[in-house]
Amino acid sequence: MIMNFWKTKITMLGYFESVVDDMQNYILQNKYRNFWILGIKYIT
Repeated sequence: MIMNFWKTKITMLGYFESVVDDMQNYILQNKYRNFWILGIKYIT
């Protein structure tokens, strides 16, 4: 029972971390995309 509880805790933590990673990647991609759009507007 206790082992199962810890297993669940660890998998939840891993899931949360992967979600945070995905969010960070998404934010970075958006930042770069906006940066490129601004750069293109500035150049043209």
